[in-house]
Amino acid sequence: MKKISVIALLICTAAFAQQKGSFTDSRDGKTYKYVIIGKQVWMAENLDYGGKNDDIGECYGKIPENCRKYGALYREDESRKVCPSGWHLPSTKEWQILVNFAGGAGKAARKLKAKSGWNEARCRYTTQETTGRGKVIVTEHDECATDELGFTALPTPGGGSTERREYESSNWWTSDGYAVDMEGMGIDFFDNDFIIDTYVRCVQEIIKPSFDCGKASTTTEKAICSDSDLAELDNRIARAYSKIHPACKLKKTQKEWLKEMESCSSNTQCLKNSYILRIQELESCW
Repeated sequence: MKKISVIALLICTAAFAQQKGSFTDSRDGKTYKYVIIGKQVWMAENLDYGGKNDDIGECYGKIPENCRKYGALYREDESRKVCPSGWHLPSTKEWQILVNFAGGAGKAARKLKAKSGWNEARCRYTTQETTGRGKVIVTEHDECATDELGFTALPTPGGGSTERREYESSNWWTSDGYAVDMEGMGIDFFDNDFIIDTYVRCVQEIIKPSFDCGKASTTTEKAICSDSDLAELDNRIARAYSKIHPACKLKKTQKEWLKEMESCSSNTQCLKNSYILRIQELESCW
């Protein structure tokens, strides 16, 4: 393998390992953090979009600083149309995927909460138990937030209830009739009929490859359809192939490369490496 190919491969592999970043909402110029959790890309803070006339959403207590800190409170009808282009209001299923990845409803909250801001008196406590022989065993418990996944959920005032107090919980809309509630160590889903204004976290649109995933038949094709990085690489290679010079001999070897790639089966790293090297070859013929 050529030295330049090895260097490029290492650079590309490092880029795919990147788990955090930021993007700018072109509608109002506001910048938001995002984080890759499993195979999902989530905003790492609540949305604060006010519309063209600053008439969508509301700051808690009508205090602008609360929008900057917590994001805006939205009505259910507003929540369905406020996410930026390329992002959308997550469904209950998408939230469930996140919760399951973080350890399930009874454990996920600790990994998703911001390290500070929550009521620490509720996450650190002591219990004692007396054994059958009269020995008292004292246990110190620490269930405080770790934010190890970078979701950084803050305890938000006002979300979901007029009586909601800061330091206790967070709430978000879903796209299909429910709202997500994070309180203590638990995460629950409630019917929207019982929810007033609450917050929005957007999730990125799933990147689709250049072929129809509905017709995917091989293990390799299915692996590409289920991984956004591979889907993006498939789009890149389609663009690279369309640009190569007609006289380039590589055009005739594309089918051979596709057969070789099938040997990776569902091995994600093998497929990524194969894509990256092939893209380099095709781009050399532009």
